Amino acid sequence: MSLKGILNTDWSDYDHKKREEGMDPAEFGCSIPWEVDYLVAKIKDEYPEAPQLAIRRSVAICSIMVDGPHPRGRFIGYVLVQLGVEENMAMYSIDNNG
Repeated sequence: MSLKGILNTDWSDYDHKKREEGMDPAEFGCSIPWEVDYLVAKIKDEYPEAPQLAIRRSVAICSIMVDGPHPRGRFIGYVLVQLGVEENMAMYSIDNNG
């Protein structure tokens, strides 16, 4: 699996909720619990061998290391590198929409 695999899954529930809350769906909000939970579930679905705690820790570390706002695709890529399931973000060409 890969970053592209995660990004190609259905994000419509996430996008809808972000719009309802007046936020940009293309940006990830690290301080919003439901968004973190949603991302953790997406990553866990793609990488079932990854411990949930390790995924959450990677999200937390990246939220500190990466300047906000966090474009969804780029941020998820950084989380996957931090988690150790992806080697290098340089292999991806990701725009702000994911």
